[in-house]
Amino acid sequence: MKGSIDSVLVATGTSQYMQLDLNDETNRKELEKHIDMNNYLLYLAIEFLSGNSDAIWANSEVWFYDTSKGEEESIYADGRARFLLYDMDMIYYSENTTLYVTYYFDRFKECFLDTDSLFKNVMSSKYYRNKFITLICDLINTSFKDENVIKIIDEEFAKIQKEMEIEYRGKTAKQMINEEFLKVYPMEPVEKYEEDFYEYVLNNVNNMKQVAINRDNEMLEEIETRYNLKEKYKLSITCEEGIKAYWNNMEVYGEETYSNEYYKNVNFAINFEEYPGYTFDHWLVNGKEIYEEKLEIVDELIENGEINILLCAKRNDNVKLIISEISAKDDSDWIKLTNIDENSIGIGDYYISDDINSIKKYRLPNITLKSNDSIIINGNKNYYAIGDYICNFNLSKGETLYLYNNIEEKIVDELKVPKMSKIETYGRYKNSNTMMYFNNTENQRKK
Repeated sequence: MKGSIDSVLVATGTSQYMQLDLNDETNRKELEKHIDMNNYLLYLAIEFLSGNSDAIWANSEVWFYDTSKGEEESIYADGRARFLLYDMDMIYYSENTTLYVTYYFDRFKECFLDTDSLFKNVMSSKYYRNKFITLICDLINTSFKDENVIKIIDEEFAKIQKEMEIEYRGKTAKQMINEEFLKVYPMEPVEKYEEDFYEYVLNNVNNMKQVAINRDNEMLEEIETRYNLKEKYKLSITCEEGIKAYWNNMEVYGEETYSNEYYKNVNFAINFEEYPGYTFDHWLVNGKEIYEEKLEIVDELIENGEINILLCAKRNDNVKLIISEISAKDDSDWIKLTNIDENSIGIGDYYISDDINSIKKYRLPNITLKSNDSIIINGNKNYYAIGDYICNFNLSKGETLYLYNNIEEKIVDELKVPKMSKIETYGRYKNSNTMMYFNNTENQRKK
């Protein structure tokens, strides 16, 4: 469904929940039954930072997951509305015309000011306001960092630059641009009409880069003015091996560090997720141990303008061998199992199976795996695996792969097989519980 960002919510019957008092937790829970608010806030943050303002007023698209094909187990099969990035032609618009002034500066600010704006009501909630402002800070520090955006602009323009020079060199802008468009949105100054169109394009690419550099500051200035934010502090978080920290759209994995500046009086919470074989121990915040599972980031934690966090984990004996990655397409089937224990382990008492009713389908070879080493078990249709370990079944989309410990008489790991092609695999990112697809164009993952 397409239209303005508010009209599509009205059309889907979900806008009424955004009009509630969202400082009330009960109302927020009701709203989030119908709209994925993390998706909504991320969508608007991207549209604002890229300046794609006509999407907000005319070209937003909302979607619902189609469960009619029997894939109800998808994380999106919850019946909630979500937004899709669509019609991004106005991003970093750099032409000095009334189109730029109208669509970016005026309409962007109307989202904050218009009394009928659903976003304005959302931002009246301190909970959602804090999430949105924190989200903006993190996007500016990562995907929308100046050098990242400029790199993408350069890479994309390089793909078409030679063709554009052949096509446009020696022709004027007046010859190339639709006259009806120029009548509505005239160029300023008028001398641009007679400019060599290729040079005109080059100038606009450079202008686009400058707009990208300016945009982050414009966004922050708007937020600071609108919500009276003045002071910032620096937050740095490091995760020990075996545990992940996450908040909003941010994830910091084991043995990684992330730092950014945030606004005072804009609270948010950091959660953790343990890796297989690890258990949360504590947070170390500016040298002080905190044992709550969720770390609330509040001004009281700031010392000398900083919050320094170490997320600590310890090993456990619950899991030693895991399913770390799979390939499941025709004759490219294989299963990667990894020893995540500190010590070497024998794997001869483990079985793998794709059938819960026949859990001991294939017994693993009686060998020893060193710490962090992996073994590849090929599917029975993998004709290229002569001499390798080949099991007696093949993986198929929708079934579950089980890893069974015969000594403990229990399933120690399992993985639902998703749809995939021959050029991709699926598995754990850094042996965590975060599952993702990996590029396997040259079979490089089977190592």
